[in-house]
Amino acid sequence: MRATPRQGETWEWFVIDDQTNRPCALRTELHICGALSDLLVFYTPEGGDSTTICIVELKGSDVTHAIEQVINTRQALAPHFNVNHAQSLRQQTTWKAYICTRGSAPQLHSPQSRKLLRAFGHGNFAIQQNPDLGQFLRQH
Repeated sequence: MRATPRQGETWEWFVIDDQTNRPCALRTELHICGALSDLLVFYTPEGGDSTTICIVELKGSDVTHAIEQVINTRQALAPHFNVNHAQSLRQQTTWKAYICTRGSAPQLHSPQSRKLLRAFGHGNFAIQQNPDLGQFLRQH
């Protein structure tokens, strides 16, 4: 995965998958056990008036498992962010999901896509073969 930062943007990347990063400080600090998605990316545009938290899952072709994993990751992490941050920050935070796959993506109206729509909202998820997160996270 990659993104080319523009001037004034802030990008922070965290490997949170228990298979590749067992000593993950975020998992330890929040006392989270079990499977999470591969990456957690914090993106703040120039001006810093909002933050996007993007859950990234890298999958070959098992998109159904990837969808379950990003939804489960949000359910595991969101309560910790809601407790630990001021109300003003919560109102300016958008959760997104990005599944990078080598296979084809399901149709927008498939049952799989509807699960993502319910969990993240319209325009806040993507299943693509493109490893560049920049365009997806910059769109509002």
